[in-house]
Amino acid sequence: GKKIPRFLTNGNVWYYIDEKDNRREIKIPFSQKDLKRRADLRKREKEPSKIKINTKIVDRERGIWAVKKTLEHFEQGHRSALLNMATGTGKTRVAMAIIDGLIKSGYVQNVLFVVDRISLSNQAKEEGFKKFFKEPVCELNVEGFSESSRLYVSTVQTLMSDAKPRGKFYEKFGMGNFD
Repeated sequence: GKKIPRFLTNGNVWYYIDEKDNRREIKIPFSQKDLKRRADLRKREKEPSKIKINTKIVDRERGIWAVKKTLEHFEQGHRSALLNMATGTGKTRVAMAIIDGLIKSGYVQNVLFVVDRISLSNQAKEEGFKKFFKEPVCELNVEGFSESSRLYVSTVQTLMSDAKPRGKFYEKFGMGNFD
C-alpha cells in the first residue's frame, strides 16, 4: 500500500520520501500548497502504461514506441529517463507525448520544459503545449514568472539568471513546485 510522504533531516541534509517509498535529497521541505497538490494528484493516479498515446502529438512508429517504453519506465518507479534521438526525429513531440501521458495518468501536473535556445522555447510553447494541451502555459524567458500556469517552458540561461531582489530565477519556484 501507499504510505504517507515524509521529510527526514539531520539538520544539514533533507530527504523527501514519497508515497511509494522513493527517497531523494532536497534542499528544503515542500510548501503546504505543493504537498496538497501532490496528494490530490495521487488520488487520481493511474498506470501510465494503460494511457492511450495521443497520436496527434506523436505519430511515427519509433516515437510511439519511445513514449510507451518511457511511460512504462516511470510506472516502475523511476524518476528520470534519458532518450537519445537524432536531429529531426521528433524529440519535442516525443517529450510532449510523454508529458501528456504523465498528466493523464495523474503522475504530474506542473511541468518545467527546459531547452537551450529561445527559438526552441517558443517552438515548444506554440507548436507543443498550446497546440496539444489545455493547461495554461508560460514561457519564462518572455513572460517572466506566473503562478497560475501548469506548464512552463524556459531556457537554461533564464533559469540561471539573476532575479530581483536576490537569488537566481529558478529560486522563485518552491522545492516541490514541479512534478
